[in-house]
Amino acid sequence: YFIEVEIQVDTHDELDDARDILFSFLSQFGIKREDSIRQSYLELITERFRGINV
Repeated sequence: YFIEVEIQVDTHDELDDARDILFSFLSQFGIKREDSIRQSYLELITERFRGINV
């Protein structure tokens, strides 16, 4: 579920930083880290914009 992030980095340290940035961004939409295990980031953000809670 982190494949989008993992493709963008070269080292483990960069991966940790990228994950922190990603989850900070997602938290702006009220999305928690554990939410992204079940659905893609795009699905989660789209649902938040539409006001749908699945």
